[in-house]
Order: sequence, then C-alpha cells, then structure tokens
Amino acid sequence: MKNPMIFYAVIGVGVLALIVGAIFMAGVFGHHPARGYAGIGLGVGLIVAGIIGMVISKPKAIAAK
Repeated sequence: MKNPMIFYAVIGVGVLALIVGAIFMAGVFGHHPARGYAGIGLGVGLIVAGIIGMVISKPKAIAAK
C-alpha cells in the first residue's frame, strides 16, 4: 500500500471516531459504560496507524534514491 490517500482516510476516520467517542462520553445519546471508551480508543488507534503507515511506506521515487 503505497498510496498516501489511504492513510489520510484512516486518519480522517480516526478523527471522526474520536469525535463520536467524545459525544458518547458526554452522554448526548444516552449512557453506555463502554461505548465512549471504545470510540476514543479506536480513534487513537486509527490515527496512530495512519501516521505510522505514512512514515513507513514511501513512494517508489523516493525509496529508489
């Protein structure tokens, strides 16, 4: 997976998961003991995975030098 747009999309979904997790933690849609923590954990995991993926995979033109 050399396409950086995939990693941008993963980071974007991670930010959305953080927002949804924060909304659930605030109790806007009711209270559930694990939903908010799951959203925040998933969001952080996706953001970290997107950043690591962007750093590790480099385009072919840069990697060939």
